[in-house]
Amino acid sequence: VSATPSVTCSLSTNTVNLGSLYPGGAFTTGQHTITTSTSDTAGGYYWAVYGTGNGTDAGLFKSSATTYLIPSTGSTTVDLRGVGTEGFGMTASDPDAASAASVSSNFADTTLGVFGALDPAVTGAKLLLSQQGPQTAAESSTITYGAKAGASAQPGSYQETVTFVCGGYY
Repeated sequence: VSATPSVTCSLSTNTVNLGSLYPGGAFTTGQHTITTSTSDTAGGYYWAVYGTGNGTDAGLFKSSATTYLIPSTGSTTVDLRGVGTEGFGMTASDPDAASAASVSSNFADTTLGVFGALDPAVTGAKLLLSQQGPQTAAESSTITYGAKAGASAQPGSYQETVTFVCGGYY
């Protein structure tokens, strides 16, 4: 009889505040962590993510008048380094730097100001982080969100619901 494989996934918080964005200003960031461990009989784990945005496109959405979306583009990355850019995205740090876990290239935290783009709905879920093989000691990855408002952004309160899906390979 073999032990039942298991995976344990957790988020450090379910709310991240990006602070104030200014139309045409610099990008801002906010962080939390995700943590994963598995039983020694598991084949590994994965994390995937998707956004809600305005129900059609992912991104920071202002739902009150005048509505506005700071998009998380449908491409692989959002580059917020340039003048006049706008967008919302996220990165993840490699939880073990030299071992089996790996961050998908578009979400890697290797270039300051470049973030992975989110797609909307479960059908748009993108692989964020994965590991082939068990991870019996908990490992954490820092999730960094970045946002920048363009010159036409409307004043008000914006939000995005990012859904994390964690599972195991068995």
